[in-house]
Amino acid sequence: MKFDCLVWYSKLALSPEDNDFVSNFLEQGCKIISDEISEKSKGRYNLNIDYLYIDKGEEGLKQLFNKLDSYNGVLFTNGHSIAKYNKNILNQIR
Repeated sequence: MKFDCLVWYSKLALSPEDNDFVSNFLEQGCKIISDEISEKSKGRYNLNIDYLYIDKGEEGLKQLFNKLDSYNGVLFTNGHSIAKYNKNILNQIR
């Protein structure tokens, strides 16, 4: 069975350098976790962990929605740091 996970990070009220640092940390962490899970599962299932770094605000939501639309089947993802966007994200997934 295939499972998709999307971990994404939206640029926040940090300096560009700090946002890039956090994003790089998350991206590398996702890769390490994905590799370890794949190694330990020994082919029993397929877990795909994607990482997406988006702009803040409405432009970032468009980027996120485009990515969400690319998935079929079981998907796990995180919520937005600005809670008012979470309802729109849930509606997009349905």
